[in-house]
Amino acid sequence: MKLSIITINLNNLDGLRRTAESVLAQTFTDFEWIIIDGGSTDGSREQIERYADRTAYWCSKPDKGIYNAINKGIAHAQGDYIQILNSGDRFFADTTLEHLFSNEYPDADILYGDAYLLYPDGKHIDKHYPDTVSLNYFIHDVINHQASFFRREVFDGHPYDERYLIAGDWAYCLEAVCRGLRFRHVPQTIVYYDNDGISAQWSQRQIKERQDILDRYVPTHLKPDMEAIDKLRALRRRRSTSKLLNFSIRMCQRWERLMQRIEKRKQN
Repeated sequence: MKLSIITINLNNLDGLRRTAESVLAQTFTDFEWIIIDGGSTDGSREQIERYADRTAYWCSKPDKGIYNAINKGIAHAQGDYIQILNSGDRFFADTTLEHLFSNEYPDADILYGDAYLLYPDGKHIDKHYPDTVSLNYFIHDVINHQASFFRREVFDGHPYDERYLIAGDWAYCLEAVCRGLRFRHVPQTIVYYDNDGISAQWSQRQIKERQDILDRYVPTHLKPDMEAIDKLRALRRRRSTSKLLNFSIRMCQRWERLMQRIEKRKQN
């Protein structure tokens, strides 16, 4: 089995339907689908039962949160790669997986593509991620977790940290870098990401979790060096901007002098 898709859900029937339509429409078929429902009471369980013959495993019972549910799904996954596609999220196209797995990626532990972020107010962002990521990158940003594919072995002895209710996926990326795992960017839009989920909502809880994660995974003695690197990069950007500004000013001055000469010749 090439891929295990894990969908977690809790009282999001409409989102679950959108995700299911997207998964079941894929032209690529070498995958299994696992649904972990947290004991929904909005009809989600009945909907999941309709997909029973298309799923490798499903359950509907209370859990301890997002990352506890994901860990449950990973325990049942048999694929070479694992993807977390939560209810409400969907693939960018019916051919997304076919295009992705038309190539082999022997040099990568984690594949990550691009994402189309959808916001509740109707706004959207076509998010493209850099070709290389580092610890410094993850301190300030994050790749889209739904657009990422993890080799099954990555999770051996390294489940998601269930102490976190919101920022556990960010913590996992930081840990992955510290473990020396190999990331590879695939320049392809993978998902429409529903940016209305709990992990996308900034709150005091998320801020607290992120600070705890930084303290846990980034050694204290490295933080001053990383701050110095950030300042150096900012200085280089300012210098670059300054050079561009000075060049623009010089061009304008030259153009002005040229126009003055032309005007004098006309007068003569």
